[in-house]
Amino acid sequence: MSISEITIATMAQCLKVRQKLQKPTLLFLGAKAGALFQSQTLYDKLQRFSPRRYDARNQLARFHQCIGILEKGQFSETEIHYILSRSLEDSFIEDTHKYIAALVKYNFFQLIATTNIDVGLEAALDWLGLRVNNDFKVFLPGISSSSSAPSLRKEDARNKQKALVKLYGELALGHYNLKQRDQFFANDRQLFQGLQQMQNWNILMVGFDPVWDVAVVPLLLPCAATLWYVNEDAPAQNPPIFQWLQASHNTHYLLGTDGDHEKFFRVLYQHVIGSAPLFDPRAEPAPSVARQPISVAVSKAPEPQSLAHAPSSSRVQHKVDVLLLAATERELTALRDQQHLGTREYTIGDRTCYDLGKVGDATVCLLRANETDSSLSEQIQELSPACIIILGTAWGFNYKGQIVGSLLIPDRIVIHGIEAENKVSTQLIKHFHAGNLMLNRKTKKLVLVTFGPMFSSTKVIEDPQTAFRDIHESVPDAIGIVTSGATLFSLAQNHQANCLLVTGVSALVDAAKDQDEADAEDVLRRGAEFILQVIALGGFHDMERDGLWSR
Repeated sequence: MSISEITIATMAQCLKVRQKLQKPTLLFLGAKAGALFQSQTLYDKLQRFSPRRYDARNQLARFHQCIGILEKGQFSETEIHYILSRSLEDSFIEDTHKYIAALVKYNFFQLIATTNIDVGLEAALDWLGLRVNNDFKVFLPGISSSSSAPSLRKEDARNKQKALVKLYGELALGHYNLKQRDQFFANDRQLFQGLQQMQNWNILMVGFDPVWDVAVVPLLLPCAATLWYVNEDAPAQNPPIFQWLQASHNTHYLLGTDGDHEKFFRVLYQHVIGSAPLFDPRAEPAPSVARQPISVAVSKAPEPQSLAHAPSSSRVQHKVDVLLLAATERELTALRDQQHLGTREYTIGDRTCYDLGKVGDATVCLLRANETDSSLSEQIQELSPACIIILGTAWGFNYKGQIVGSLLIPDRIVIHGIEAENKVSTQLIKHFHAGNLMLNRKTKKLVLVTFGPMFSSTKVIEDPQTAFRDIHESVPDAIGIVTSGATLFSLAQNHQANCLLVTGVSALVDAAKDQDEADAEDVLRRGAEFILQVIALGGFHDMERDGLWSR
């Protein structure tokens, strides 16, 4: 048994050697490396329930006070769910998540265990192209219906699928218990022993919190191999973590500013991968626009009376949360058919509007609008939607691995011939990106969705092959060509900045001439189904309430 200090450079060198030898490392992410710990909303909402003022200088003490307040029993399960949901509503894919995801992608970590109940890491893995169920498995211990348990034996890790073990469950799926976090596995002896297989791994432990994370100590410690303990603060001598660190076979620690999880993963990435940045912060928009919401799938309970606050008179009052627009009768039918209970029809001006009722937590209406429509302004102003989503069609690219029936969502639309482009709502893009991730998790049915720039034209594209060549000259990173919906998108964006276009791939312009003909109705049905499913996940009601959505 030995305990000694270690540097990030030394850890990086060891990780590179282990990668070459295919000797895996387990990464444990504690509460201090999670979104809840960073949530200002959590502290703001619970401040008035604290018997004493928070110490603004000590975030760890504030966090422990909040957890203590929630555990005391004065809140119901519904109220706790509401508080946690609102606390994670303003969380995002941080740069830290991206660095971790890159290290996972390049096989420096084969198994990740965490006590965090947000979906930040999964969203970051998806951001780098790693898909749940295909590239990595997510396991929620104690939730038998969620997924089968992966083998946690170190000997089985070589050439096996990566695994993310969420020890305390997941808020977005409703599988968690704040007051009895350890009960997910404590009453199942077989499961508990299976989780204890993690003790045999080389472990990198980052952001451990002695209050939130205490239940995982007997699962991970004592470590039979090498343990790296990374934290800003040294563990106190009383909590169990201190004794177990001493009892582990070979323990090394990194404390202080280098132990801060944000700095640690950034520097570790630079040592392991090289000096080339994973992304260029200077090339990204401002953080308020660039950061990605990661909790859109959380279904919100009504705000408890004890936590309610008076509405602001300065807010924009929206009559409809989501307005769906269809450019053709076929798109209209595809969207209407998704509401099996039927729709209510009424007239605005000279146009029929279809009330789809509540979808998830949002009120949704549907309009048929021609792309040359000059009277659309009246209907949009009357409904005053918080966001507009348009269903359209597109040509995809075979060389990029797309298939007929998959979905393309543009983050910008480049308009050929006039050297202009339409910028898409960044927040809606990120909302649907995370929604796609959650749908793959919940349904275990892969939805093929690609996000990126798309090409359009003010004129009818008669020769797709010529357009294809033009794209490679002007927009080499384009993911497809919009064939329906782009003009309607431009019109709608004049009245509401929060607009999104979802297109179904009807053909591949670079495929063989004898490619199968697409069933237009089936392509549109898939697009309509995806739109309504993402809305049903929640998070679209009154979305501008807290300034999370840009206008």
